Amino acid sequence: MTNGHGNGHGGGNVAVADKPTSGHKDAGHKAKQTLIQEFGAKYDAVRKLADTIEVHHFQAYTGSAEALLKDKEGNIDYKKLKDANIRTSMADRMADFYISKAKQYFKVDESASKLSPMQQEMLLNAYAGVTRGTLTAEIHKAEDDFTLEHFKGRVTEIKRRVTSNLLPSAYSHITDTAKKKSVIKEMGLEGKIDAELIESEDLFPLMETHHVTGVVPQRNYEKLPAYRATQAKKASHT
Repeated sequence: MTNGHGNGHGGGNVAVADKPTSGHKDAGHKAKQTLIQEFGAKYDAVRKLADTIEVHHFQAYTGSAEALLKDKEGNIDYKKLKDANIRTSMADRMADFYISKAKQYFKVDESASKLSPMQQEMLLNAYAGVTRGTLTAEIHKAEDDFTLEHFKGRVTEIKRRVTSNLLPSAYSHITDTAKKKSVIKEMGLEGKIDAELIESEDLFPLMETHHVTGVVPQRNYEKLPAYRATQAKKASHT
């Protein structure tokens, strides 16, 4: 993965870079990935990143709750969130955790000059899909309803946006009809789908299914214009 920004997730930007090529060595060089293999590597990178960010969200919450919300018996007491100071501390601890993870991901040099508050917000938004400001506002609004169960729903939505916004980068290398033809052939769909007619947004789900299951059932593409056109063309020649 790169250290830069790409199509954002959760309102921010996280890039997923090309993966190294794979294959058997030939005269000191690695075999070039096929288009489908390149897609698969990028697809897996997006999924892993989304899963990692999801875990970091829960770590941010549970770590802060352990530090701030325990009663004398060591049990979590959400009523402590009725205290405005506790709510602010909760938001700050969570934000600081996200920033530490974002710095690791983007390889921000710790020896560099300290990030300004605005730069921190941009970094937070890029990685976690939240900012210190929005997190503080949300916790203050929810008060003692800002439970782990409540937060789970928020994290599910953030993960969905991460995945939705970054998955297009997995097939961004399929840029023309010739490459679409190659992909269609790799999936065993040559002669069934017209590469000149299929849109990228229709081709991608087929590529995803092929990557996950190894096959693409006819029901997945039989309603596509690119398939129907091919079938019509065959019928006209019989």
